[in-house]
Amino acid sequence: MNAAAAQRPGAELRAAREAAGMSEEQAADALRLAVTVVRAVESNAFQALPAPAYARGYVRAYARLLGLDADALLCGQDLGLGGAPAPRLLASDAKRTFRDLLHERLGWVFGGAALVVGVVASLVLWWAWLADAPADVAEPSPPAAAAASEPAPAATAQAPPIAPAPAATDANDAATPVTGEADAPSGADADAASPSAVMPLSAVGSRLAFTFTEDCWVEVFDRMDRPMHRDLNRAGGTLVLRGQAPLRIKLGNAPGVTLEYDGHAVALAPHTRNRVANLVLE
Repeated sequence: MNAAAAQRPGAELRAAREAAGMSEEQAADALRLAVTVVRAVESNAFQALPAPAYARGYVRAYARLLGLDADALLCGQDLGLGGAPAPRLLASDAKRTFRDLLHERLGWVFGGAALVVGVVASLVLWWAWLADAPADVAEPSPPAAAAASEPAPAATAQAPPIAPAPAATDANDAATPVTGEADAPSGADADAASPSAVMPLSAVGSRLAFTFTEDCWVEVFDRMDRPMHRDLNRAGGTLVLRGQAPLRIKLGNAPGVTLEYDGHAVALAPHTRNRVANLVLE
């Protein structure tokens, strides 16, 4: 073996690295090897490697990095190992850093983070939806249910007089009529009246009486979901309505309102959230 061949392959690898403008540290990072291994290969000190059996694998990997013909470099070279064959191993994972592993698993990291964010966002939206759900339908008061179950008086009997509704205290109350509040005919007039004129009280509908201590927006819908009242009522006023149950009610400022249903007080607090009450009276 002549002197030129004795310098191969380390000298050619070093010359190619320097021609490429690459430092020993950069070559070591690219090969995922220690800098001492790169220096040992360039110096043909293969016996000084931590694992001499992998010397040919190091040379092949280094040659590929620099664009050289690995077979030509290793042709006729026993690398001072006595001609013993070595496995063609590119690089050892023993020197891989945490940064290398992070780069390889970056997609999994971002995918897992996106999944966690999505689950948390779904739980937050679900909780917010539950918080804004309408209040439960109000249970009917026992007296009102009993009154509805009583039979209507005979058509020939004289209907009892019905007290007129309280006078409205503002323009909004005055504009709201009270259906069926007029006195029923009596005596001979009742006998001459048609059956529809002598309408029993239960057929007129349930009576709602609102008293306002603060300004409040009121919406009331009858059993056909037709609006009976939709307006702003002022503090100090009252509102009386009659309609066929179930009656759906929405109060924009529930703490400033008291409500009676067929003469019985209705508790608004269990149906109020953020000062807005939603309830249904049957």
